[in-house]
Amino acid sequence: MLCRVVLLIVSGVCLLLARPLVADDKTDARPLYQRQTEGVEKTYNEVIQQQTAAIQADPANDRAYSRRGDAYFFTGQYDKAVADYEKMVELDPEIAVQHWRLGLAYYYAGHYAKTAKQLGLYHAYDDQDRENGIWIFLAKAQADGVAAARKKMIRYKKDDRPPLPDVYRMFEGKLTADELLKRIEAEIKQKKLPQATREQRLFYAHLYIGLFAEAEKKPQQARKSFLAATEQTWPLKAGGGPAYMWHCARLRLLELDKAAASGAKAKD
Repeated sequence: MLCRVVLLIVSGVCLLLARPLVADDKTDARPLYQRQTEGVEKTYNEVIQQQTAAIQADPANDRAYSRRGDAYFFTGQYDKAVADYEKMVELDPEIAVQHWRLGLAYYYAGHYAKTAKQLGLYHAYDDQDRENGIWIFLAKAQADGVAAARKKMIRYKKDDRPPLPDVYRMFEGKLTADELLKRIEAEIKQKKLPQATREQRLFYAHLYIGLFAEAEKKPQQARKSFLAATEQTWPLKAGGGPAYMWHCARLRLLELDKAAASGAKAKD
């Protein structure tokens, strides 16, 4: 699901993420997610303006809604992203079963029942993708708690790309986060995996460790894992679905930073 590029679902906007949004000719000690955020805000606000004009010219332009929906999502305007993604489905109902971005937008907007329902449609479309099952778990965990969500986890019969089978085992309670990372490091060493593959494995592991930590109400662990995920540059180079997921980690980091700042102000 989340790494596959599907016509009309992963928009051309994601291709922008394959190249740096911030000039790297100056030394900057800030984490990559902070450096990227400045460029994201500028780039995607421009995209919003462009695609709004395209929609005004042609209200049935589903690609414009797709691109603007992505831009809204990447700038943290989740309800607006939901509205644009829903408009895509209204214009072309056949894409509903493939529209994982709508499911993620529901999640980030706090609509957990809708997340599970939308991604349940995707499972009927692709019964192999464990990422989809992870997000369904996360939505149910936010609504009902980790223990209840774990009882309703999807059981997969087909193989999926690594490290997702082991990531899924972590969510099932069969592996700890430390054991997951040790397995990945051992595979990297034993198979002498190339740098891009190494970063791919570590990115997905840290992303989902962070999301799982959030589900368990452990914000400090979540932040540490999201930071490790966003330091991997492979997703941005890959573009498409991986870049979208990189921004999912970046956006959670920004929310955690915001919450920490608010908490600090409340103590003053």
